[in-house]
Amino acid sequence: SNHCRATAAAAAMHDLEPHLILRCQEADVDPGSRGNLLFARSVGAHVHTCTATEYAKHGSKKLVQTVMDDLVSSGKKPYAIPVGGSNAVGTWGYIEASKELKDQLTSSSSEYAPEHPFPDAVVFTCGSGGTAAGIAQGLSLAFDGSKIPAPKMYAVGVCDNPDYFYTYMSGILTDMGFYAEADLAENFLRANLTIVNGRGGGYAVSSQAELDFVVNFARSTGILLDPTYTGKSLFKFCADVESGKVEIPGPNVLFWHTGGGLGAFAQQESLSSNFE
Repeated sequence: SNHCRATAAAAAMHDLEPHLILRCQEADVDPGSRGNLLFARSVGAHVHTCTATEYAKHGSKKLVQTVMDDLVSSGKKPYAIPVGGSNAVGTWGYIEASKELKDQLTSSSSEYAPEHPFPDAVVFTCGSGGTAAGIAQGLSLAFDGSKIPAPKMYAVGVCDNPDYFYTYMSGILTDMGFYAEADLAENFLRANLTIVNGRGGGYAVSSQAELDFVVNFARSTGILLDPTYTGKSLFKFCADVESGKVEIPGPNVLFWHTGGGLGAFAQQESLSSNFE
């Protein structure tokens, strides 16, 4: 989990004790210290695990509450953060980031155009909904009243289906106070954001074509994508554009890399099959 790793680091910076709940394939088996886990454990994270079956049966809220109750019984005062940090509090970060992006785009376009033309579209990964909700609302706000129209927005979901994300994200935006009712938020999202189903073989399940794409992209750009999020989503978006399934308004597309390169190191055997 990129979010868990980043949250563990933030907790360590503020002298807080991070506890992470991670889904694993087998019960009561230590997931080790690869990829994000190496970093998370290096900054002092306590790792709690559950299987996909347990997660589906109990849900994330109950699993978090169970850990919270244990911590409270030991005299601690825990603060719960949902999956991916995708709630009203966590999403504010991408509202601010969207304004920063708009300022960068308008500055570079005016100074360097046409070498750096303004993007026709902005594409980003959607894992739990917070990032996509924040960028969709944030870019709309940033360009409100601007002479330059907002770029078309595309989110590529790497786990659930688009209808789930539209519903969940509308709840986030409503909780943030942007809309009085969730229906209004969902109408906004469906009108301004295209969600592409990039689940593929399933969450954190990579096809060989997706892994090949990650390696080839790194070799051609020097930029590392992670197989679970950015690699899977950009692979799917490019494939859908090439096939005509997704239409973009122009040739200039900005892919918002939301991090997670450390996750690639958890799949070193699969990725290294492409090495010479």
